[in-house]
Amino acid sequence: MAQSDARDLLENAAFLSSERLLMLGFLVSNKTMNRIPNKWPGRYPAVVRSIAEMISSLGPRSLNLVHYNTDNKGELGAELLNVHQLIGGDLDGFQINAAWPEVVQLYTYVNDCQFVKPRIVLQIGGRAMEMKGRDPRLIAAAIDQYRLPGLEVVTDVLIDPSGGLGRPFDPVFARSCLSEIKDRHPECGIGVAGGLTAENVDDLVAPLLDEFSMLSIDSEGRLRTPQPDDALDMEKAQAYLTRSSEMFSSHL
Repeated sequence: MAQSDARDLLENAAFLSSERLLMLGFLVSNKTMNRIPNKWPGRYPAVVRSIAEMISSLGPRSLNLVHYNTDNKGELGAELLNVHQLIGGDLDGFQINAAWPEVVQLYTYVNDCQFVKPRIVLQIGGRAMEMKGRDPRLIAAAIDQYRLPGLEVVTDVLIDPSGGLGRPFDPVFARSCLSEIKDRHPECGIGVAGGLTAENVDDLVAPLLDEFSMLSIDSEGRLRTPQPDDALDMEKAQAYLTRSSEMFSSHL
């Protein structure tokens, strides 16, 4: 929500290994694009264009992604193009917070995007999991459509049942999903999210790193102040970044 927060986090990320970037996520929806308030005003910038200002001087150590959701699934491709054009070339891509978006919409965006090929993270949330019966094999198979040879429109997949509410993920179920995904799509980036904090990142993530050394992680809900303020808690965020960086360094 503020450039100063992003800069402070990047300073703390200076000791991340050269193989890792700090992902900074900026929440946008079709509602906020049209200045319609939503239920998370502390998380969505009121003026989408302000994201361009926030990321304009952050440098190469950050991966700048808009985390996007929409009620208009049939217009997703056009909406992504609109957001990217509004923010500009410093935006690296999107995390799609939608259950199994239409692949043609993602192709529309990637094919028509005027910037460098964008990174697209497909969030596999609770609803997406339920739609596949919470079966890791079916979840992995459903990713096939986004990873056709030569048309790999999705670059990364995030296993995230929390929906930004801070619910810890199940590491056993996550491992099963990650294994199935890597078996089918070994070149696809993989990540996990759900209730991560400085206090539990070792317990939840470290056991996965022996098998998935380049695993990415994502945290939101439990790094924020209580409602109704719901702001980024910089003390919690810095502690999480420090501890997770130390954990990754110890698994190099």
